[in-house]
Amino acid sequence: MQKAREKFPDQHPRVISDNGPQFIAKDFKEFIRQCGMTHVRTSPFYPQSNGKLERWHKSLKSECIRPTPPLSLENARRIVSRYVDYYNNERLHSAIGYIAPHDKLQGRAEQIFAERDRKLDQARQRRKLKRQQAYEKEATNPTELLTPGTVSVTIHLAGETDAGSAGAQPARDNRLGPRCDRGRGTELDLRPLPPTPITSSPPMPQKTRDPVWGNNPLSAKTGLSISG
Repeated sequence: MQKAREKFPDQHPRVISDNGPQFIAKDFKEFIRQCGMTHVRTSPFYPQSNGKLERWHKSLKSECIRPTPPLSLENARRIVSRYVDYYNNERLHSAIGYIAPHDKLQGRAEQIFAERDRKLDQARQRRKLKRQQAYEKEATNPTELLTPGTVSVTIHLAGETDAGSAGAQPARDNRLGPRCDRGRGTELDLRPLPPTPITSSPPMPQKTRDPVWGNNPLSAKTGLSISG
């Protein structure tokens, strides 16, 4: 706390802590008063009232301690010190608009937001100009027009746009179904197929029973009549 006060002497933060003996001591109360800060103690047995600190402990464990377990006390101090610097100066925090706490403390939040909006607007203008140039090219180049009776259909796969895969181009066409683009895609002949001529099949031969001579079954095969 003293290091933070020396680094930012013009700031007057509010200290939130639990009811530990070091935080309710008279010396700590006098230190807070001399530094011009305010002190707020959370409710007993209710850690949700100090959610910011609990969230910091979760980030420290999941992003620093568990991926690289320290082997000694000095190693732990070095790892945690490096993570604290990253947490305060580089890591983007969703609760403050995806900027670093140091930028928020220095008052650069509005400048960062304005720069983001400017870049997004430039990206939209580039995409709009690219689409307009493609449409003008199709309209002025007659060699790319399709022949009568055919249509060019561009079928996009799942997660794919005109510019490539979803990873390469985050913007996605909101129109559902296949898009018909002239001059692009695969030309499919959608004219109806001619009717298939129906030919008459030759009559199937009729099965006839072979003549049987006599009552002996052998005579039906040999054609002989056997008498006793």
